[in-house]
Amino acid sequence: MDGSRAAVTAFRLCVDLNIWVKQFLAEAAGRRGTASQQIVQAVVDGRAGVGPLQLVISQTILSRLHAVMMRKGVDIETATQFTETIANFALLGPAPEFPRVVLGGGVHPTREAVPQGYDPYDPAIVHAPYDPEDGRVLDTALAGHADALVTDNFKDFTHYTDDVVRLGRVHVRRTADADLWIIHSIDMALWLRTGDRPTPLPYARLKRARQRRPHVPESAEEPRSDDPRS
Repeated sequence: MDGSRAAVTAFRLCVDLNIWVKQFLAEAAGRRGTASQQIVQAVVDGRAGVGPLQLVISQTILSRLHAVMMRKGVDIETATQFTETIANFALLGPAPEFPRVVLGGGVHPTREAVPQGYDPYDPAIVHAPYDPEDGRVLDTALAGHADALVTDNFKDFTHYTDDVVRLGRVHVRRTADADLWIIHSIDMALWLRTGDRPTPLPYARLKRARQRRPHVPESAEEPRSDDPRS
């Protein structure tokens, strides 16, 4: 690898498992133009409206994705080929790198990556299972110095310390090293397409959007059943 390629300044994007799964299922179903497909196509191209685009990925994400795909009925050969192809996206990007090794998970807080306190002797309480997977995705993004983490499992990545750009759609996690944008796939696809970073919606537009939102469910484009947690 020559030094000129390694020196390229690229927009660094970490893609959550549910985006990869939705893209795969959309392709299999013959759909076109979904948010997940637009995001993955930008990763394949290595360039978008934001400029050169580099994928940030880890062995942990690839391993988990492989398991999720097999659980959804994908054969082992196809699942292996799919995850190996994703690893190659990182190797062939404008700032090439190998998938990262991220141990543990949940160094930075997510909703389900932190065990919640509860009374184990109270039969009225059904304790939510401890799930560190979101923490590992978030740690991958932070360790890889990602500019953005795109997910449709947005609520599990939010934290009360985040700066809110668009509630429930675009948050910013401030760290000592850098800022990480945590963003819904529809907003990320638009950002990649136009190069325009999301900004807070004016109150009037936000109010109208909230009023219209129940009539245009996001599930119409990409069903929540595609979520790897289902």
